[in-house]
Amino acid sequence: MELWFSEDFSGGSRFGARVTQVVASHKSEFQQIDILATEVFGKMLVIDGKVQACEMDEFVYHEMLTHPALLSHPNPRKVLVAGGGDGGTVRECLKHSCVQEVTLVEIDRMVIELCQTHMPGLASRLSEDSRVRVAPDDASKIIQQARNMDVILVDSSDPVGPSEALFQPEFFQELHTALSEDGITCLQAGSPFLGPEQVVKMALDLKKFFPVVHLLTIPVPSYPGGTWCLALASKADWNPRGDSGQLIRQRFQDRGLTDQTKYLTKDMLGPCFEVPAFLMSIFRREQQAVAR
Repeated sequence: MELWFSEDFSGGSRFGARVTQVVASHKSEFQQIDILATEVFGKMLVIDGKVQACEMDEFVYHEMLTHPALLSHPNPRKVLVAGGGDGGTVRECLKHSCVQEVTLVEIDRMVIELCQTHMPGLASRLSEDSRVRVAPDDASKIIQQARNMDVILVDSSDPVGPSEALFQPEFFQELHTALSEDGITCLQAGSPFLGPEQVVKMALDLKKFFPVVHLLTIPVPSYPGGTWCLALASKADWNPRGDSGQLIRQRFQDRGLTDQTKYLTKDMLGPCFEVPAFLMSIFRREQQAVAR
């Protein structure tokens, strides 16, 4: 008998993948964690029934969450990763030699342990690089205490359970306080097709605290709708479509990333910040509503 994994999305849609083996299945203090071997997507990390990372496409998400933010900063030395116990975001941060310290704040240590055992392509660097410090704690609490971080990457699961606090305006204010004067943060913002209003709301909420907010739209076949949005917010004024874009592309070369990425290229930096027209129309509508 065939075994299939399925994840229900909003609006009557569903994602499915044929499972060849249940590699691991554990209930932690916080959530249900499964690692499934699938026919098409490779090994898949599933938390509370929702796909978090797949071997086939994880590099797209992790590269785009990490590199545009770090490349937008002139000298990112101190990086904090909130969530991201699978290790993929930390792996990408460590490709920047200027990074001196990466603090991974993951409330559920079991996620880290299972990924280190069963998905080492994601998590092996967590114990192999001396620049990494793992803090098994609540990300919101740690960020409340943090100061002078150059980059904070919020690699959270969906806004339910322990991750719900990481999607609230109060948390965005805490991010602003925790960052250095030219600090940058990047967060997942959701599906532009299945939840465009959520994407726009997050961007507008971030703009209450950050002068510069940009959206990135990326393909992630295993995520709801197959396309995902990330929100990048900066305390410093810069424009990736103007002179800042050329500087970002030069840093991509100078930091030796040309042969270290599987998805992102130098020439994608700039165009990747373009917002689809249908999202822009929602932005304008919501901004007009706020102005009334």
